[in-house]
Amino acid sequence: MRDDSEPAAMMRQLSLRISDDAAKFAASVIIPAHNAAETIDAQLAALVGQSTAHSFEVIVVENPSEQMLGGETVRQFGRRFRYVIHPGNP
Repeated sequence: MRDDSEPAAMMRQLSLRISDDAAKFAASVIIPAHNAAETIDAQLAALVGQSTAHSFEVIVVENPSEQMLGGETVRQFGRRFRYVIHPGNP
């Protein structure tokens, strides 16, 4: 049975958006974030510094928290870095 609740519908849309772009990259690095404002810059900078023969994207999925990151914090690292807000736990 298909779940048509609002969070489930949002996750289906997110899944479709991500899968549309997935063919551009050999791998996806998914970073779950919750109250990560103090640590995310160092994590993303470390990924920018990675040397690999394979292309990869970075998707930061933020669970609503007191220290919301905002998309600009993530996107400043380049086009292969994406920011998504998870709708939260039901």
